[in-house]
Amino acid sequence: MIIYVVLRLGIKPPPVNPAPKPGNPNVVAAASGDPAEAPNRDKTKYTFVILGMDDGNGNSDTMMVATFDDKNYTLNVVNIPRDTLVNVSWPTKKANTLYANGGIDRVLEGLTDILGYEVDFYVKVDLDAFSKLVNGIGGVYFDVPKDMYYKDPSQNLLIDLKAGPQLLDGNKALQLVRAREDVWSTGDIGRIQTQQAFLKAAAGQILEKKASIRKSALIDIFINDVDTDLTALNLGWFAQEFFKMDAAKINFETVPANYNDKLNGRSYCTIKVSDWLNVINTKLYPFDGNIKAEDLSILTRDENGKLYVTNAGKKS
Repeated sequence: MIIYVVLRLGIKPPPVNPAPKPGNPNVVAAASGDPAEAPNRDKTKYTFVILGMDDGNGNSDTMMVATFDDKNYTLNVVNIPRDTLVNVSWPTKKANTLYANGGIDRVLEGLTDILGYEVDFYVKVDLDAFSKLVNGIGGVYFDVPKDMYYKDPSQNLLIDLKAGPQLLDGNKALQLVRAREDVWSTGDIGRIQTQQAFLKAAAGQILEKKASIRKSALIDIFINDVDTDLTALNLGWFAQEFFKMDAAKINFETVPANYNDKLNGRSYCTIKVSDWLNVINTKLYPFDGNIKAEDLSILTRDENGKLYVTNAGKKS
């Protein structure tokens, strides 16, 4: 029924945020005292956050920010590690705690601190929805890099995969992308690298067999099982545009950071601000001009290892 409505009414692109954010530090007062013009928005670029949810504790398990360029048909996706240090008031200052402390609104607010602009849309995928989406495309052929075995009854989690090329259904794909400290010596970073390789493989295979994929079934899964602020018409439009892409133009990377930092006995990733600004301005930012360090509100370390906030002391 959903796809019938989409086709009947006509798919269309969604509106995007016209300005970086209310009171964005980029919009400074001119010498006359009048506000400067807001940066121009590239309306062919669409920005997202994709959240993969934990099974039970309210934290997010995976966080990715992305920018889709509908003119050049590129998709840039950046993972934000779970342990990324964020500028918040509660004791465990990790990116994966944002959702548990205020839902999607708090996630979007926290991302504005990290990115310097508001993302246009959110997509929140739980474990069941991820499995359904993988099954909806007929599974994914993937070369599992090593034998994986881990069991945790408290999470209802069993990971039992053998190394080598194989077709992963939804359940096996879920096992692959959930494996972390118990499988990878590099913990969450190892898992992120595996997730990125899997998603790259999945995207390539979807594009290769796009003629045979039931797009309507995938849209129905998004409508029924995925939490998003995109409408059925928007999803239909993005599906149409995605199928015009070349898999070589889908890029994945991870926020540049010290991935082995410690604070108050907890593991953290502290963002390398200069490197991160380069990623934002070359891969993600959908406006004219460039984001600067003072446009961000990132808690991190300086060259001497001292904690500081990037926009501390900045006057609005």
